[in-house]
Amino acid sequence: MSGLVKILNFIPEAQLELLRKSGIRYKVKRIPGDGYGQGELYVEAERKNEALRIILDATRIRRK
Repeated sequence: MSGLVKILNFIPEAQLELLRKSGIRYKVKRIPGDGYGQGELYVEAERKNEALRIILDATRIRRK
């Protein structure tokens, strides 16, 4: 696995499903919050740039 893609607050399950369908292996790491916030989620993906592009595209589609 080459790098971490940082995503604040949450990762919709549908986006992780897109990564899986695209053949990108990933692991999700959760950093707990400080009691005031939700914390952060990181996706560790084998092809970081491609994983980030898929997640951003899915986010853009969801907002339309």
